[in-house]
Amino acid sequence: MNGRPDLPAGVLRPEDFPDYDSVQRHLPGLPWKEFRPDSGGRIAFCALGGSRKTGNISVLVALDGAAAPEHIHLADGTCVYREMIIGVSGAMEDVDDEGNRVTIGPGDMLFHSTPAPHAPKATRFALVYYHQPVGWEATTR
Repeated sequence: MNGRPDLPAGVLRPEDFPDYDSVQRHLPGLPWKEFRPDSGGRIAFCALGGSRKTGNISVLVALDGAAAPEHIHLADGTCVYREMIIGVSGAMEDVDDEGNRVTIGPGDMLFHSTPAPHAPKATRFALVYYHQPVGWEATTR
């Protein structure tokens, strides 16, 4: 796995993903993993590439009325960001490095470059692409 998505151009069109169930229907050949967080909702994710040795990972994540566990992103000094998020469909709420609330929709990008804890969530549905050069770890708040 090389850390870059191996998907043909145009495969992630927002109109193809109106809701959570449409994600696996339109991308059936990917190795999706699903879970239901204790806080409710559903989350499906699919690693598109990466390295277990370095923690580098590219992933698609679908959230349906769910929040990711609170976490921070690691750094090794070789990359200018700790996480890049690109919205594909729906809307996801997060915070920027200064703690301001932001909503990430189709085509929106957010970069995290500090170890600020965050727990992105989608009140309804969101499909997002993430790249984390060094990985993440859960916080214990």
